[in-house]
Amino acid sequence: MDSFEISGLAVGDQFEIWADTSPPSVTVGIRDTSDGLLRMYNIWDMGPGRHHASQSATSGMLKQEDGNLTTYRCNDIGLRPAFDRLVFQVSKNLPRR
Repeated sequence: MDSFEISGLAVGDQFEIWADTSPPSVTVGIRDTSDGLLRMYNIWDMGPGRHHASQSATSGMLKQEDGNLTTYRCNDIGLRPAFDRLVFQVSKNLPRR
């Protein structure tokens, strides 16, 4: 079973981080992964009483890798995708063996 930690607290196998309520920098650790993969989705809230959405219409993520740093540029629904609605980076700090 996959498990993660955020700021040292175990959060299980899935979690959401919202750009409007999270601090500017969030440290997420991978405690265990059954298949070695990390899956991330650009999601958005459809409004009060509705569900979250992802992977529809013109939504998507552009990925740019530079060494141990990967930058993701996200777009949600819109007629002119700009991929600047949410930009975040993931750094790979692999344990030394």
